[in-house]
Amino acid sequence: MEHSHTIRSDYETLLRHRSVVRELPASEHQMWRSLLRREARADGLGIRTGSAVGNHEVVWAVLVEWTPDRLQDAASRLSWWSPVEPRAGD
Repeated sequence: MEHSHTIRSDYETLLRHRSVVRELPASEHQMWRSLLRREARADGLGIRTGSAVGNHEVVWAVLVEWTPDRLQDAASRLSWWSPVEPRAGD
């Protein structure tokens, strides 16, 4: 796994959509979860992570402590990110 690119991409997805899921070998789940939590903590955001091993080995993360202001603050520090408005029903 190319960690910096994957984490950056997954963190962007997390910020844009409030959640992210990735299929990874079980041996990489803990590292992915740790790196993503570190990114979120640096921006003052709370996330919940988990993993499931079975037919599909997946890891996931969701934003649990966020406000539009916190996301905008994160965006101001991340030149590669621009907010996407949540869809109706999100």
